Amino acid sequence: MNWWVMLDLKNMLIALTAGFLLGGIAAGISVYRYDEATWTASVELRKKEAARILQAETARVLASEREQREQINALEIANAQSKDEVNRLAADYSRMAVKLRDPGRRQSCRCPSGGNRGSTIAADGSAGGELSAEATGFLRGFARDCDLTAIDAQLGHRFARQIQARNKTITSQSSQ
Repeated sequence: MNWWVMLDLKNMLIALTAGFLLGGIAAGISVYRYDEATWTASVELRKKEAARILQAETARVLASEREQREQINALEIANAQSKDEVNRLAADYSRMAVKLRDPGRRQSCRCPSGGNRGSTIAADGSAGGELSAEATGFLRGFARDCDLTAIDAQLGHRFARQIQARNKTITSQSSQ
């Protein structure tokens, strides 16, 4: 064989090896860049989807909070109106100056024992079992306080029911 053929085979082998190495490196870089671009595009797509879901959920939560504030305001207004009505009725009853009666009370007697029961006068000057003005005022005030407490309890109960309903709605929407 000729020396230039030997040299050609040697050079071809070197060129072929260099070509495979350079081609492999270029192909590896291309695959890496493709994978990176695909991964980056996938991450960006997921970020956009997450942002859209977050925006929708934020809008839903804000609407829910706004509705709840409106309901709370309506309950507070109704509560204030109920309390005003109770106070108005209490003032009306006080202006009537009607004393309360104890129907089971026996008339007291000023005279010592053995007196005639038919002609007795009550010890405080009232006849027919009427309570004193102080006792009447106390009982009316106590009844008014009980009415106001009942109104507060009703408001708390209504508020608790609305919170439970809101929680059920949020829970059912979250599970979908």
